[in-house]
Amino acid sequence: MTATLRSTKHLQFVSPNFEDVHFYFKNVEAQNWRLKHYLHYRLKQDKSILSWMKVYDDWKKSLNVIIKNGTKKIPGSVRTFCADLLDIDETFEGSVVLQSCKDIYEDFYDQNLEIQISDRVQELEKSLFSSQKISNHFRKITRGKKRSHNDNDKEVWQKRSRQNHIVNGQDSEDSERIESSDDESDLENKNVIEDIEEQIEYPDEKSPMDVWKLPSGITVAEAIHGPTILHKSHPSNLGIIRVGANVRQPEWIQKNDWRYLQASIEYPECPLSTDVIDLFDTLLGTDSLTEYTEVLYDKKFNFRENKQLVFVIDVLLWFSKTVFNPTSAFHNPVHRSQFWVPSWFILSYSILPMQVIMVSFIYRRGEAYLQASANQRLIRRDLKPEDDKPLGLKVDGIFQSSDIEFGMVELSGGHLTCDLPRYLKDHVRGFWGQRDLLNDAAAKFACGDFKIMRQLRTWFLHVHGQDVQVWGMDLPVKNVYRMFLLGAFRLPISWENHHELLSAIPILWNLGRGLDNTIKILEELKKSNRRHSISRSQVLKLKSYIGDTKTCSPKRPKGKKARSINPLKYNEPSSPGY
Repeated sequence: MTATLRSTKHLQFVSPNFEDVHFYFKNVEAQNWRLKHYLHYRLKQDKSILSWMKVYDDWKKSLNVIIKNGTKKIPGSVRTFCADLLDIDETFEGSVVLQSCKDIYEDFYDQNLEIQISDRVQELEKSLFSSQKISNHFRKITRGKKRSHNDNDKEVWQKRSRQNHIVNGQDSEDSERIESSDDESDLENKNVIEDIEEQIEYPDEKSPMDVWKLPSGITVAEAIHGPTILHKSHPSNLGIIRVGANVRQPEWIQKNDWRYLQASIEYPECPLSTDVIDLFDTLLGTDSLTEYTEVLYDKKFNFRENKQLVFVIDVLLWFSKTVFNPTSAFHNPVHRSQFWVPSWFILSYSILPMQVIMVSFIYRRGEAYLQASANQRLIRRDLKPEDDKPLGLKVDGIFQSSDIEFGMVELSGGHLTCDLPRYLKDHVRGFWGQRDLLNDAAAKFACGDFKIMRQLRTWFLHVHGQDVQVWGMDLPVKNVYRMFLLGAFRLPISWENHHELLSAIPILWNLGRGLDNTIKILEELKKSNRRHSISRSQVLKLKSYIGDTKTCSPKRPKGKKARSINPLKYNEPSSPGY
């Protein structure tokens, strides 16, 4: 590590009693303020081993406080030394040291976590099965008494075979003891697993409304909030946790907790019918766009009763005519059209024939202001009656049922662009807008039942170049917003890549089911609000479950820290990530 204390007379210097400075810096000499010494101290002295991000954040926070508040009390060489320590990741040597410290600390952390889990299982065994063991013990004693009583009754006519009887009795008793112990251990293991599964439950209608605990024992609301070094627009600062396939795991959340959160979401899923699968097999064997189109027309007029197949054919036919056509604007580099996806989306979902009960919704295309966002801004800013009302987020599309908005669309450039800063900015707008949609629904139906509200989901369709992400968000418990990735896919421009479109069909179909379910939940929430508002059984109770409405709007993500907002892991052309 390149950081050195340039003055030897300040080697024994210790920090004054500043607030927000860790105890270590107030009792240990400045020459030992390096990260490796600090980690060794924390591992040795802390009663419970915290996560790497928490400890590393405390170290950096303490050094920053010493630099900012120590202009008079702290020598310049010490402040320079602290600044050099904070720049540990700026040099190659420092980054290697940082990575090695992180790996060593996380190994200790994982080992400690395994020990805690094993100790917890042992405690469960002792507490849950002590009564079971006692009953088994009494059962054995009773069997022994019955056996001895029977032996006494038969003693008269079994004197000659007493010795053989004792031997056989001992053998049978040993075999019974072995079988009983095996059954007991199997029962105990089964009950341990069942008890752990009972404690780790996903939120449903009967779950607590204000607390959701993770396997580690902490609540989800506590686990969401990350270290202070994160960008201000990071979703964790808004009480939002993002989950789904290929979504990054936050470094401050434990692995077991992350697996649990990933498994907690219930996705709207409907398998493809055999007719659709057969159609896909036929299309993958076509040799030209003309043959591809002929197959679709033939299937369209022969299979009118299969609603899912009709939906798939309509989408594929539109692509074959509009997108795959070599004369279309998509194959001209000069025309960077930005509005082809919404038009395709309207066409697809205006013919979506999956509603069991006819429930209509409106899609407003083009740039429009999100009214739910405007309503929440009005609350946050505490405007006076004479002040101008604020406008909401300007988005590229809105899903709406009557006067309630429940989804939005953002286009981060045309199909030939790849602008990461704009993608991050629109992603921030996406989860901020989804949060406003949920809060606005809670405000409009404030007397509604939270058991219904926790089933409500808002939707966000994000297009970046040719890549599409479909996000949903719900409010499973109080102050916790769960944002999940329904699916991500790549939309092809040329017919040679038409196989990529087939992977998008199931995601779009499931999105349609999710939209319909949202409309039904909104109707149930409206009815619940009417009933409770008339009976006055609960007054504005639903507002108490949403997050802080006074939270400032997120700023445009800039700088290196903004990259942590990127939700997906990979950056490969073949993957749905960016």
